[in-house]
Amino acid sequence: MKSVFCLTGCIIFAYLLLTQPQEVILGTMAGGKLCIDLLLPSLFPFMALSAFLARSGAGELLARPFLPMTRLLRLPDAAAPVLLASMIGGYPTGAQAVLSFTEAGRLEAQDASRLLRCSVNAGPAFVVIAVGERMFGSSSLGWRLLAAQVFSSLALCLIFCRNGGNPRGVSVSSRPSFSSALVESVSQATRGILSIGSYVLLVSILLELLRPLPLPPVFRCALTGFLEVTTGCSAASLLGGRTGALLAAFFLAFGGCSVCLQVLSFVKPSGIRTNGFFRARLLGGLLCTAFLLPFLPDVPEPTVGAALISASSALLPAANSPNRLLGAFCMMAMTAQLFTRIDGCTVHRRG
Repeated sequence: MKSVFCLTGCIIFAYLLLTQPQEVILGTMAGGKLCIDLLLPSLFPFMALSAFLARSGAGELLARPFLPMTRLLRLPDAAAPVLLASMIGGYPTGAQAVLSFTEAGRLEAQDASRLLRCSVNAGPAFVVIAVGERMFGSSSLGWRLLAAQVFSSLALCLIFCRNGGNPRGVSVSSRPSFSSALVESVSQATRGILSIGSYVLLVSILLELLRPLPLPPVFRCALTGFLEVTTGCSAASLLGGRTGALLAAFFLAFGGCSVCLQVLSFVKPSGIRTNGFFRARLLGGLLCTAFLLPFLPDVPEPTVGAALISASSALLPAANSPNRLLGAFCMMAMTAQLFTRIDGCTVHRRG
């Protein structure tokens, strides 16, 4: 039955791709701009940094103030820098940190599986600036969304991680050299960002193909946010009011199917169990909405023109935006890393 359902979906999707080329082009362009202007400059540096912190051992020093909390939850010491990375780096930086610390031997697979459920969070800049100020026009709402997300993540820690194993984690006798840690960190971040971009492009095309459907605004917003968090928050800002703010809270904590698939795509090959991950993300979304509800500020209903301007400006920065320069730098770093890997493979084969 599952195979029949998948085959039917593939046939329908292939038919739409062949018969709606203009929508496919628009969706690809929107997804590409989203990757270059927002995701690449904001995620790639933090993913490389979190991987380097894990491999070099600097992450343990940075997160020492958080050790009492993680030991109270009976989490390994390596959980402190992982949670810190998830709070400041944005998804899927936290999941990337879980993978990095596991591969570096500082997290056991069982603890990594538990920690993965509560370490996928939106970054503060995205929540406060992009969603709060630029989409909803309210920095107060942005800060409250961020606080609700932090509390929901800690609540997930209490639910899933308090019965962990050894609080001190795995002892590691040796660490790689600085150059080796740097090269492997950039390589891992490159693989992660390529996977992320692929899913964003696919979801953007799918959303563009679904745009002509006569769906109610709230249902269309819910479907959009369920698939992809950034466009979902933009659609929620078009709704405005309490409904739009609460939907945005759910989208931010859940992360959307796109983020969930991105996380699973590069975590599952490592052997870390991902059972219950999707349910944990849904629970996180509900908890974030519940935490925001008592402190929800007044969110005005936007006019159509103002909402469209706000949504478009939040998603796509201006042509002179510094994000484009940072995105170009990240692209060059990824390209250099790719050629380095190809050259290394060629030398190895000749040898």
